[in-house]
Amino acid sequence: MGGLPWHFAGTVFVPAGTRRPESDNAHTGPYVKRLKAHSTLRSVLTLAGGTALSQGLIVLASPLLTRLYSPASFGAFTVFVSLLSVLSCVATLRYELAIPLPKDDDEALTTCILSGAVTLFYTAATAVPLLFFSTAIAELAGVPEIAPYLWLLPIGILGVGFYQSLYYWAVRCGEYPTISRTRISQSLAMVVIQVSASFAGIAGLIFGQVISRYVGISSLARSRPSGTVIRAASSLPALREQAFRYKSFPLWSAPGTLLNTVGAQAPMLAFAALFSSHIAGLYALTHRVLSIPITLIGTAMADVFFSNASDAHRDGRLGHITGNLLDKLVTFGLPIAVALMLAGPDLFLIVFGPEWVEAGTLTTYATPWLFMALLASPVSRVFLVAARQKELFALQVLQPCLGILVIAIATAFRWEFLPTFILFSAVYTIFYALYLWRSLSIAAARLTDRVWPALRVGGITALTTGLPYTFFSSMLPYEGQAHALLSLGLCLVLTLACYGVLLLSLRSSKQSD
Repeated sequence: MGGLPWHFAGTVFVPAGTRRPESDNAHTGPYVKRLKAHSTLRSVLTLAGGTALSQGLIVLASPLLTRLYSPASFGAFTVFVSLLSVLSCVATLRYELAIPLPKDDDEALTTCILSGAVTLFYTAATAVPLLFFSTAIAELAGVPEIAPYLWLLPIGILGVGFYQSLYYWAVRCGEYPTISRTRISQSLAMVVIQVSASFAGIAGLIFGQVISRYVGISSLARSRPSGTVIRAASSLPALREQAFRYKSFPLWSAPGTLLNTVGAQAPMLAFAALFSSHIAGLYALTHRVLSIPITLIGTAMADVFFSNASDAHRDGRLGHITGNLLDKLVTFGLPIAVALMLAGPDLFLIVFGPEWVEAGTLTTYATPWLFMALLASPVSRVFLVAARQKELFALQVLQPCLGILVIAIATAFRWEFLPTFILFSAVYTIFYALYLWRSLSIAAARLTDRVWPALRVGGITALTTGLPYTFFSSMLPYEGQAHALLSLGLCLVLTLACYGVLLLSLRSSKQSD
């Protein structure tokens, strides 16, 4: 815990005031269970609140940024971010995911140090080709204008690796308020730099992205133990032991994550290379808006779920908590997805300006894909908990292969952008549905038990948002921006009503239980 003194239990350090992991199951009375449930809910709300504020800053700044930068500038910038995402996703060789797993905190600290050390070597290895072949890489990506800025990629990779290592250490220590503050600080720093440096064009966007990666690292590092403990945990024998113990992460999780990230970034890179940076910019804004619910809802729930999943797996409760996670994701995510599908063009017209209306049209086609990603990504943590890295790797190989197949079809038939985009969305929607089904199977969560909750949420959403909006929006008497304003207001009211009905439904079902 940040700011708490450290005391020792043998050779293992734990934050003062916290219990040893081995004692988690020592008391299982109803009162303790209620305390655990309350603690988990509070953790989710803390992370979700911090993520909401950080994403809120980006959302609030987006209308200004879309008026300071053109779609072409956004497209070139997002290609840079895609390259950074692909290269940095394995900067730690995924050792950071092993930090919450050991029972002993000294072993977890050694794993954290190992993750940081791997980041240093990885950054050095990637810096050479990025520095010497920047022009060729930028031209291959279809955006030669980012070539002068590719030297910033290694700097960004280093920041991502260090932050991820300390992030999972903070998750293990329960430092959720600190994590939330770092996320807010990162978003604030990025927005301030990008707005104030708009005169520099693409450079302003890129510098804001890279520098923000380092914000919050010092705050997460405050939860570290004393220097003596760190030196003991960073000995070469200890590092070798942890590297070998969790070798499945670099052997299977890292390649799988790389392929999964390539698959996720494939549309952006393909649209820039096949069409133009303008098209890539439109897609980038669409993806940014739609990824907000995924980040807000999915990431917070996934991190708290992952921190509890190891104990649940040992106790035979993994299927139960996985099913509950999926129910929550559907309940919180489906109304937002429906609202974005219905009012996407109006939203982009009013918020981002007429130049971005086409991006709103893409929202209708992209929402099913990203909604399935919202459901599948958090639940897929069960692959790691159940030590199914090989199977996870196989599934992650499939995603970029599907992306390449879509690109090949579009190229062979010389399709325009919109048919290519629709096919991307359809193929990835099916992929994430299969991904979700397999995750539930591994967790032993019965799919039939999830059907009724999903149908209930879907029915309430259709009756309170989908059907009323479709009927009333068609009767609005105004055109243009006036129509868009009324349409958005109607959609917002109906979506809030939907959440109110869902809340009453959940309360009544709990009382009946």
